[in-house]
Amino acid sequence: MIKKLKRSNDLFIDFTEDELSKLSIEEGDKFSYELVNGDIVLKKHVPLEINLSEFSRETLEMLISHSIKNDCSVEDSIACILSDYIKDCNLNDKQS
Repeated sequence: MIKKLKRSNDLFIDFTEDELSKLSIEEGDKFSYELVNGDIVLKKHVPLEINLSEFSRETLEMLISHSIKNDCSVEDSIACILSDYIKDCNLNDKQS
């Protein structure tokens, strides 16, 4: 689906109720974006449930430290660490 940005003091994309339903977009959903051939492609974040009770104390301390250092939630720290890990894996796959 291609949408045009509407001009205002902020940039936003205006979806109809039918489009929101068709795309399964709900209030509070988070997206990342990519620039592809001059177009902005939105990718909806998919929830991931992680049981922190299975993590070692060392791992939990590292997550808390990362969270404090980057002034973000532990949830955001986990997402950042996973994202960096996936990028590294993709770079390593391309170099092989």
